[in-house]
Amino acid sequence: MRRVFYFYFLLSTITAFSLPEIQEVVSGTVDVTQVDHTMMVLKVSDKTILNHKAFNIDVHERVQFVQPSSSSYVLNRVIGKNSSSILGSLSSNGKLFLVNPQGIYFGPSSSINVGSLVASTLDISN
Repeated sequence: MRRVFYFYFLLSTITAFSLPEIQEVVSGTVDVTQVDHTMMVLKVSDKTILNHKAFNIDVHERVQFVQPSSSSYVLNRVIGKNSSSILGSLSSNGKLFLVNPQGIYFGPSSSINVGSLVASTLDISN
């Protein structure tokens, strides 16, 4: 009986992870490396445009964009139906645009280390 209870306890404490979900690459090139279930590295070309089903970063997760230079930029557009929650770490050596018409929330535990960041609920043309 204890084993069943212990097994149930382990299942109930599993954390859900929520790294960004790319739906399509509109422009540019991207090489995605999922280091583990908590870290994603995206090597992108300059002026890359990505459409995402969802763009979330949970508390213990990290997302890093590696761009050709500090003047490079990547446009991340969320086309899903939910807002974005940035609770973990977002980093980039260049410029990031994050567009989500449903909203973008940066939590108190979020860490943003980028060249520049534009986060908007208004769309930006390609």
